[in-house]
Amino acid sequence: MHLDPFLARLEDRAGPLGPFRSFEDYQGAWESWVAGARPEWADRLLDLLVAPGPPSAAPEDWRQAIEECLHRSARADVDAFLRRTAPALKDSRTRPTVVNVLASLRDPRALPLLGSLLGDRDLGDEDLAGLAFALGEIGGPRAEDLLRRLGERAPATGKLRAEIDAARALASLPAAGRLERLGEPYAPPGDR
Repeated sequence: MHLDPFLARLEDRAGPLGPFRSFEDYQGAWESWVAGARPEWADRLLDLLVAPGPPSAAPEDWRQAIEECLHRSARADVDAFLRRTAPALKDSRTRPTVVNVLASLRDPRALPLLGSLLGDRDLGDEDLAGLAFALGEIGGPRAEDLLRRLGERAPATGKLRAEIDAARALASLPAAGRLERLGEPYAPPGDR
């Protein structure tokens, strides 16, 4: 067990369940802790994202635990989160996770930050597909415009083109339709 409770909670979430604990206790402890997530956590979480995780945690589980914490810290104060994570979009090690979190927020305030990635010619197809997904999840006319610009940069066929086309279709749906397809009740960004 770490002396640092922050690391201990993340390692507990990313590590194996173990034989002496019920899933309900495990999930309850995590939910209780992560409910207190704050935007200030973003800096530390992004640092942990680029560091190797604990030996007891699979790399994907470690990344997923960090992403979940980032999402919760973003929901606590979207504007503060956007300011804190803007530099992380320039780092190829943290960019995919930050883009996923911005997609999960479905908040149009993230569009200028995501739009700034359109000028980055170093982004690969995977980054561009993630960007298209995030824009599709946020939706609305501004996201549709950004997706159109992204489409101008992509090849006419192939997987990336299909991802962009799917994101454009999603972005054109009314907000309620985008959320209902995910099985979630619609709530405007300020009400989540």
